[in-house]
Amino acid sequence: MAAGLAIVATNVGGIPDALNQYPKKILVYPSTRSILHGIIKALEIIDKSISEKAQDMTIRQYNWENIVSKIARLYVLLANQIN
Repeated sequence: MAAGLAIVATNVGGIPDALNQYPKKILVYPSTRSILHGIIKALEIIDKSISEKAQDMTIRQYNWENIVSKIARLYVLLANQIN
């Protein structure tokens, strides 16, 4: 839970109550098919999270301001090496 990942748990006993405050819980019936479905759903959540983080990083790192700034620094570096 501390890692912020989805938790797949069976919907039996006190488990639902223990996870009541946790937003990324996936409660499933105690059957192989249901558990497998829960695991696939958790992987989809993780995949979506990774995709969103990668997109945010790409937008921050490769915006035109950053690109122009990096090129300008490169020109200054090269100009200083020529002199």
